[in-house]
This record gives sequence, C-alpha cells and structure tokens, in this order.
Amino acid sequence: MVNSGLFVYGTLVFDGVLDALLDYVPKKEPLVMKGYVAKIIHLEGWEPFPVLLESIDHSVSGFVLKDLTEQDLERLDRYEYVDEGYYTRKLIYISSDVYVTVYEPAKNIFEVGKLGDVWSVETIDPLLESIYVDSVVPKFRREHPDIFM
Repeated sequence: MVNSGLFVYGTLVFDGVLDALLDYVPKKEPLVMKGYVAKIIHLEGWEPFPVLLESIDHSVSGFVLKDLTEQDLERLDRYEYVDEGYYTRKLIYISSDVYVTVYEPAKNIFEVGKLGDVWSVETIDPLLESIYVDSVVPKFRREHPDIFM
C-alpha cells in the first residue's frame, strides 16, 4: 500500500496559505476524487470552509501534497482542528494499492455548523486566499505558538 500524500481541496490549495502555515510550498499534484463532494460549512465567527463528504454522484478536484514532514502534519492537523475533534486523518483508496490521506469531518462539526452550497476549487474566489494569508493564518499562528517555533 502506497500513501501518495495528503489530498487538499479547500483553502490549502492556495500556495500562499501553505507557505504561511508550513514556511514553504510542498510539491503538489492535481487529483480528482471520485465519489466525494465538498460542501461549504458555516460556523459562527469563522470564514466559510469546505468539508469532504461521500457522494457517489460527485467528484472533488484538488491537489495531493507530497513529502510532508511530521512537523508539517502537526501544523496541518492543528489547522484542521484534529485536536478538537472537528476532523480526523483518514486513508482513502484511489486505485490498486494507492491511497491518499484526507481530513474527514467528524460528526461534531455538524452540530456546531450548517452545511451550505457545493464548494469547487475551480470557482473559489481568489480574494479568499488573501483573507487567509493576511488574517486567518497569522491569527492561527499567534494562537498556536508551540508548533511554530
């Protein structure tokens, strides 16, 4: 079984966001995940962001981040609120012994948020990258200095 990397389809597709979180932009390859849909979730006090859900009739375009380090995964896990139970990392089968890791939303995220429209990487507002790079990620880094030493 080969894990080919971490599949991203939301704000982590932006090079600026990756650089702001990881201090570099990892190598990435495009991938279309069949059998999934990304939907926007709205949580009070947060910018809207997508969650990945199983859906036979849909597919989600994104990228696979390659060669991530343990420090990268620690930062990304914290950014995706794995420690608070909003997401877990899960391996998803792609093809003959090839898997990708995805952030799967936990049920408790739906208890505090409301699902909205379908999210598509092709239609993301380019201004969203600057909101995350200039505001969301710097705030996140200030709130989590232990992983940015």
